Amino acid sequence: MQQYWYLIALLFSISCLLGMDYRLKVALFWRPRFFGTLLLGFICFFLVWDISGIVLDVFHTNPEWVTGIYVMTPDLPLEEFLFLTLFGLNIIYAWRIPECIRTR
Repeated sequence: MQQYWYLIALLFSISCLLGMDYRLKVALFWRPRFFGTLLLGFICFFLVWDISGIVLDVFHTNPEWVTGIYVMTPDLPLEEFLFLTLFGLNIIYAWRIPECIRTR
């Protein structure tokens, strides 16, 4: 069960952020095409970063804390995509929320 806690925490965090966005229309539910493209670009940039670090033998994965579902390389777990999504959403909301507060 230990390897699922990280996955559960990531899914819970992402769902909470998307729920907040749905209710307040801050980013993805306000301008979905723009912010969806921005989030996808962010994820792709950091995936290249991660894969480069894995190829250069800088990054490693602790198999005790991931589900064991690996994508593209042996050290790139499914949880990394969710983490990058969470990271990108946090950056977008950190950028947008102060602006939303000023205009309301």
